[in-house]
Amino acid sequence: VSKHRDTAPIAPLLKVMAKTDREVIWVGNFEHGCEKEVCGKRVQAHEYSLAFTGPAGDFRDLALTARENDHTIYAKLQVGTSYELSSVPHIPVPGIVADKVRAARELGVTGSILTWVPGGFPSPMLRAVGEAAFESSGAADAFLHRLAAIEWGERAAADVAAAWAIFADAWQRYPFDIEVLYWGPITRAPAYQLHLEREERLAKPYNWGFTRKRIPQPWEDRISRWVGPYTPREIFDTFRDMAQRWEIGLQKLESARTHAGDEPELDRQIAVASAIRLHF
Repeated sequence: VSKHRDTAPIAPLLKVMAKTDREVIWVGNFEHGCEKEVCGKRVQAHEYSLAFTGPAGDFRDLALTARENDHTIYAKLQVGTSYELSSVPHIPVPGIVADKVRAARELGVTGSILTWVPGGFPSPMLRAVGEAAFESSGAADAFLHRLAAIEWGERAAADVAAAWAIFADAWQRYPFDIEVLYWGPITRAPAYQLHLEREERLAKPYNWGFTRKRIPQPWEDRISRWVGPYTPREIFDTFRDMAQRWEIGLQKLESARTHAGDEPELDRQIAVASAIRLHF
């Protein structure tokens, strides 16, 4: 189990909420504390994540307590991308984001912080939030089809929606752990340098390649520091499996291009998705 699994207890916060003025708006991390099985291990989300739908138990308790005390509750999310792969403009998994919004609405959530550090580019992910926030109940596949039609027309919608569904399935297999996110090579891959001898300096989180002062970061090659609860082989196999599944989704996007005609934005979507496959 990762040593980064602990979070602050929620109970003291709930007591504070009960005594707080009703005009105070509460914001909670939506996925922190979610659990699922990856590579045969129970893992938790202690960062913003598109690999976990949520809500976490702590956020659910926060939202229910807010409802009991007539407070407004917002969800804190990263909907473009997250530290799972922070060097691309967005991750094309709008179905996952729509599921988050639906789950949040059921808990009485009326607003959100959507994105701030990674993934701040305009994208179909942001449109997915807007559409899901006001949709009536309906099937998830119908939502994806409608969103794709808004973006690129009815003729391309079926293939784009199918690609998004494949991407979402692949993404939820991500070997999630803070060590993998912060120090692993995935964010800088495929530009990551592999050394035959160890580099003495340690990479800093979040291993983007440059610090805030634009100073190049060292390359992390101390494997024990970034594999988390997994073995190197498990991470290798999982990322390769994700890449192979991603390729199938890419083929669907390429098929959509033949139906959509001249659509530069669809070409950009294909470019982003292609880059993601190369990272994995």
